[in-house]
Amino acid sequence: AAQDNIKFDVDFRTSYDNLQYETVNGNKYENDALYTNRLWLGMGYAPSENMMFKGQLAVNKAYGASYGQR
Repeated sequence: AAQDNIKFDVDFRTSYDNLQYETVNGNKYENDALYTNRLWLGMGYAPSENMMFKGQLAVNKAYGASYGQR
């Protein structure tokens, strides 16, 4: 009745990476199976012509990473 509306949008991306690098002291590292997901949830609301709200929630997740492993 008030003609208010809330709009949502979604952006979901998946990537696969093959990493190979060498540190300053000469150590070589590689990871041939690093998957990452990124999810963005956007929202917008305009209760009047002079007022607008826009927001975004984001999350990133890595699979196959070796944190703290030697």
